[in-house]
Amino acid sequence: MDEIRIDMRQQTPQDIQAAIRDTQLCFQLNHTMPYTDDYNALLRELFGDRLAADARVMPGLTVVRAQNVRIGRGP
Repeated sequence: MDEIRIDMRQQTPQDIQAAIRDTQLCFQLNHTMPYTDDYNALLRELFGDRLAADARVMPGLTVVRAQNVRIGRGP
C-alpha cells in the first residue's frame, strides 16, 4: 500500500474542485440511509471501481482525495 502525502498549501484549482466534490458527496452519503440504492449510487460516484463488491462503508465517512482511495480486497 502506497502512502500519499498532501500539502494543502500547494493545491491546484482542480485539486480544490475535487476536494469540494468529495466533501459534498461525503455529506450526502452521511445523510442517506445505508443499504439503499441511493446510498450505493453515492458510493459508486465517490469511489468508482475502487470499492470492492464485499466492502462496507458506514456513515461517519470522511475522505480526502477519494480518487486515491481503494477499499476492499485486492491490489
